[in-house]
Amino acid sequence: MKVMTLNAHAWLEEDNSKQLRDLAAWLSQNNYDLIALQEVNQQIKAELLPESQFACLNYQSIQHTGVWDEIALPPVKVDNFALNLVQALAKQGLSYYWTWLPAHHSYDYMDEGVAILSKYPFLAEGYLLSPGKAFADYRRRVALSASLVVNGHKLQAVSTHLSWWNQGFQEEWQELRQHLSPLQTSILLMGDFNNEASIRKQGYDHIIQADFSDSYHTSVHQEGKVTVKAAIAGWEGHDAGKRIDYIFTSPDLKAETYRIILNGERGPIVSDHFGIDLTLNLD
Repeated sequence: MKVMTLNAHAWLEEDNSKQLRDLAAWLSQNNYDLIALQEVNQQIKAELLPESQFACLNYQSIQHTGVWDEIALPPVKVDNFALNLVQALAKQGLSYYWTWLPAHHSYDYMDEGVAILSKYPFLAEGYLLSPGKAFADYRRRVALSASLVVNGHKLQAVSTHLSWWNQGFQEEWQELRQHLSPLQTSILLMGDFNNEASIRKQGYDHIIQADFSDSYHTSVHQEGKVTVKAAIAGWEGHDAGKRIDYIFTSPDLKAETYRIILNGERGPIVSDHFGIDLTLNLD
């Protein structure tokens, strides 16, 4: 099984058309089974996607816990990056089931969220992780969880984008753990965690100590390490390379090959983050 995660920095690159085209080409060439994306944007003022189009686009609706009932979340709009990516892949003969979960407003003109694309149908759930519920608050964080079966193997795949240590991560992680702990299935936990792997006794250690395995260390073969090469928003002044994007797995999953991709060496650069490509052995 081939999986991938990427903080897409969607519609925020110098050439947005090229960003979408290059990413779609890479995905088409590599034929992933499962794709997790973060910073998946749409413009606040864009037109709504007509309801009649959802069924033919393999969109998977999201179940929410009770806390969501009082929150007015933005619907999918025609310029949604995940939607446009799915449409671009369809033109190349690749069909994906997909969904998108909005997290908060971004840069005053975007709805930002997380997405999952899968070759297999899934049941989707959305988790609110941060104490604040206001969608206008950029500190509002969510996790998107997809329950699916691949070759008879039950999986729970999660795409999330968490806060920095002591800026919300600890509360968000505790909330996410409460959702994941009862699951009697294999787990893929993917995304931008905003916690550097080399810094001890912070977010990275919390995740590992919760019985998750870092696929960078457990895979048989590795190519590359750094997921962010320079200073970016939220990491101003941190010019050195960082590993803040991850694919964590439950211990039962066997990681074969781990690669840093879309970094100019293995695929074009399409974002201010590089992606992670992981091959799993589900036998």
